[in-house]
Amino acid sequence: MTGSGAESQKLAKFRELFDKHGISAYVLPSTDAHQSEYLAPHDFRVRYLSGFSGSNAFTIITKHRALLWTDGRYFAQAVKQFEPGWELMKQAVPESIEPVDWLTNNLKSGEKVAFDPQLFAYCYGMNFVKNLEASNLVSLPIAGNLVDEIWTDRPKAPVNPITTLSVEECEKM
Repeated sequence: MTGSGAESQKLAKFRELFDKHGISAYVLPSTDAHQSEYLAPHDFRVRYLSGFSGSNAFTIITKHRALLWTDGRYFAQAVKQFEPGWELMKQAVPESIEPVDWLTNNLKSGEKVAFDPQLFAYCYGMNFVKNLEASNLVSLPIAGNLVDEIWTDRPKAPVNPITTLSVEECEKM
């Protein structure tokens, strides 16, 4: 956890969107629409909001808490880089809790958990939704990403040419 207990201006501005969308929590993985862990700056949403630049992160933001899960490669880095108000949740260590379990243990029946469906692989997303709904939480896929609503200086998406490879080139891969 960060030392100050205060929250960053970005986190405060992000939480203002909760009432607008009628949500209690927002789930944000560090990925893009292709489920890549290695992102273009345009997709650095977790970094923008939390300050954490590692390639492995899964976040849950509620009205009162901002949690980031990552693995042992990044524990020290995350704590050093966090904006005020973020807490580290360690993955793959004894007594760690999975994000969906944290939600089901900490939110009340009927509360809404929003997410950007483009950032979830189909099977993972469906399983996540199923687990939320089994605990009487409401999953709310939101077209577009809420971070993008507050990220005013967001880099443009890369536009690279598409090239066709010959059969021979594909066989070499």
